Amino acid sequence: MLPRSRIALAATASTLFATSAVMAGIQTFQPLTSFAGDGWLAPGENASIPFASDNQRGLAVNPVNGNVYLATRGTAAVQILNGNTGALSGGLDVSTVTGGTVNLTSLRTAADGSIYATNLTAGRSLGTASSVPADPATLRVYRWATEGSTPVVAYESPQTAFDATSNPLGVLTTTLSSTTLPATVVGFNVKYRYRLGDSMDVFTDPANNQNVTVLVSLQNPYSVGTTNDVPVTDLPNRNSYALLRTTNGGTSWTATVPSFSGSPVPSLGDFRLGLTFTDSDSKVFGSQGSSIFRYTTNSGASATLQGSPTFANISGNSRHMDYVEIGGNKLLAILDVGNATNTGPGTVRIYDVADPLNPVFLGSARAAGATNAVANGNATGSIMFGTPVGDTVKLYTLVTNNGVAAYTITVPEPTTLAALAGVTVMSLARRRKA
Repeated sequence: MLPRSRIALAATASTLFATSAVMAGIQTFQPLTSFAGDGWLAPGENASIPFASDNQRGLAVNPVNGNVYLATRGTAAVQILNGNTGALSGGLDVSTVTGGTVNLTSLRTAADGSIYATNLTAGRSLGTASSVPADPATLRVYRWATEGSTPVVAYESPQTAFDATSNPLGVLTTTLSSTTLPATVVGFNVKYRYRLGDSMDVFTDPANNQNVTVLVSLQNPYSVGTTNDVPVTDLPNRNSYALLRTTNGGTSWTATVPSFSGSPVPSLGDFRLGLTFTDSDSKVFGSQGSSIFRYTTNSGASATLQGSPTFANISGNSRHMDYVEIGGNKLLAILDVGNATNTGPGTVRIYDVADPLNPVFLGSARAAGATNAVANGNATGSIMFGTPVGDTVKLYTLVTNNGVAAYTITVPEPTTLAALAGVTVMSLARRRKA
């Protein structure tokens, strides 16, 4: 495995349906039954983890000790779960976590076990025709050096003037003049930046743990008075993503928003709802849901859309994803997080992405309730692999309002893997808790 670490959910359900992909008897995809007794930490099983009110948003796995972290917005919390048992063993210090439109959203870890999290900023602040608006909320990237550390603000987007090259996450000030806006706000002053922080990932240089890249989603800022965005023609590259890089373990950072060239280019928001690095911080998968996926490469301030791969058997609310390399096999896991009526929440699909533009479906599994799943109106969640051990790797998923599921995946040799796609799966009924 390349020693990379990347760094994207929660109230009652009574049944776990997990499909076990058995590829010629040598590959399995099944619940980690030691985790919460059956592979699913469901709502109600631990009163200290409420899994309700759309609050659980982020999940990460520590590559050093195997612990799982669960991020809660609002009254901020990062709880620590044992990766083998699901037992709650405490929480991270969140005393300095504050600010933003949402104070805590995404979690990921670096290869040295340090923990990263972001808030979310909606990206705009409205004044009046005669007053200058306040500065919009900033993106903050928090870093915990260890589980016992106080988090530091590793990176905060500046409040200084936006510049596409030198200050791409800065602030642009303008006067609203769009004819699509209501007359009551035309002529008002507004400050805005990209909407930042819906999802994130983290990549650690396998040759040097001091070199870390944080990948952050971006999108047009929130609207002013209508469903139309505030004028965004002055913000270039809003179909891209932000890359935050450090070469000194997080002491200082540089921000880049790559500009896509060539034709076609990604659409607005194509990387907002789900994204992941692959085996390099220059390779990124992204999604805005609705079964639309992009695969890109980047170098410096430039990026290229390599293609829009089609993932077999995918569903419309599949967006959160994670990548792992195990035994020479390049795997991408994609999580369906459901929706307001909660159709199909918790389904995980695994693909071989040795050829990222032609992924091969390998199998699927499902947790987070069958008939009694709880609505997830924001379609939020997260998914992350653990550290591979031999030919086996653990995988954890979070579906907001529906709990955390854990799986184990065992892979065959690379020459066998793709040939064994399209396997027959079998359902495993979840036992009821006493």
